[in-house]
Amino acid sequence: MDGKTGHSYQFGRFTLDLSERRLLDLDIPRPLTPKAFDVLSILVERAGHLVEKDELMKQVWPDSIVEEANVARIIHTLRRTFGDDGNGNSFIETVPTKGYRFVAPVETVERAAAKIPAGDTEPVAAASIPVTLATEQPSTETNSKRHYFVLAAIVILGLLVTGFWVSNGSLMPRTLARLNGHSINGEAYRHFQEGKLLLEVRSKENYKTAFEHFDRAVELDPEYAEAYAGKADAKSYQFLGSSLNDDIASSRGFVKKALELDPNNSYAHTINCRIMSTYDWDFDEAVTECQRAIALGPNDDGAHRELGFALGAVGRADEAISEMQAAVSLSPTSFNKRSTGMMFYMSRRYDEAIEQLEQVDTTDPGTTDVTRWLMSCFAMKGDQNNAFEQLVKTQEAAGTSPEDVASLRAVFASGGWLSALRTSLDISSRLGKKRAFLTADMLAQIGEKDKAFEVLNEIHDRRAIMLIYVAREPLLDPLRDDPRYSAILSQMNLK
Repeated sequence: MDGKTGHSYQFGRFTLDLSERRLLDLDIPRPLTPKAFDVLSILVERAGHLVEKDELMKQVWPDSIVEEANVARIIHTLRRTFGDDGNGNSFIETVPTKGYRFVAPVETVERAAAKIPAGDTEPVAAASIPVTLATEQPSTETNSKRHYFVLAAIVILGLLVTGFWVSNGSLMPRTLARLNGHSINGEAYRHFQEGKLLLEVRSKENYKTAFEHFDRAVELDPEYAEAYAGKADAKSYQFLGSSLNDDIASSRGFVKKALELDPNNSYAHTINCRIMSTYDWDFDEAVTECQRAIALGPNDDGAHRELGFALGAVGRADEAISEMQAAVSLSPTSFNKRSTGMMFYMSRRYDEAIEQLEQVDTTDPGTTDVTRWLMSCFAMKGDQNNAFEQLVKTQEAAGTSPEDVASLRAVFASGGWLSALRTSLDISSRLGKKRAFLTADMLAQIGEKDKAFEVLNEIHDRRAIMLIYVAREPLLDPLRDDPRYSAILSQMNLK
């Protein structure tokens, strides 16, 4: 998209400068990717009107085939940039299944000439002049008052930006100013956003790189609470693959640091909720902590999603689904939709789960665990043909060879669903794949109760995240009358 010379838009304290292709927050540049800038420009120019997803994709990616999830991730990033916390600071509205609408009041402005130094931590403020028609000239006294007001505002902004503040009548060094909880150091903010985008993809390969971006943000701004929360987020996800208690210990430490810097940081409270739920199994405290995060940031989709996970673990199904749907409404990412489908499954609402999960599989193939949950839904419905096809996809995604997949198909054709489950388990064991919650599910289904409990105890010892659903997983129904099952629930504060 091409900017219009000298033409900009102002909304709240933000100015979208089209000619320079930059977003200013109180005249401080906020880094945006080129695609994010294009999406924002379209929405702002059409402020008050619905812009459909297809139209956004055609205008921003005219020569590419992209998924809806790309747009959703950009909208999510823009909302975070605006600090859209639901307390009268709403900018972008989601129109379910259709698109988005920019709802903040927008004013056309002309940008006065200004010089922005190359360093983005000490910009010189440029004046935004609303385009209006004056009906009379203000008095000399009014001009004088306005002059002093503007001068005072510039001095205060300058003190904020250069890192000084007035205390006890003297100027003293201070930390970088916070704007919506974020650093005014543009490079630190850019690294934070890069880390967040990587985490949205939910890929094991991305967690380490995301952590490095958050770590760099903290190096550039040592008192950046949101970046410490990001480090905690990345470490808690690294634990899923490593099972190292040190990763959880590190995550706790970063949460603590973030909350020391900003006790009202919704992001940090959200990660604390995740740790309490998935590692400590302290579900009551986890729910309380997530509710605190939502009170601080009602438009934080991650807080709603983590609350949904915690509620689902303790059987508060309707509340859990409501929180997941709230997360999707705020940010319709594939992961949020997948999580909603999973919660429908745990609530034994299989048709609704399948509808949600198939939608994700169509728009964003390869989304984490979608085939696993689809397989489970079809299996519980007794639709063994569709369950088997999802089982094959799960094996293929795990790197199973074409020869083994062909063997699996032959077994299913001759012996049916339970034989296919046995063969699938044999293939995974032979290839040395890590035993997981799904392994216990499959063993329970084929009647191997002792082996199923062996796996459950193994993943219990390493605090596997999905174990929090041991009381809700339908595929574990064959184990429910066994005293060993009750013992596991008791150890985890579940019932």
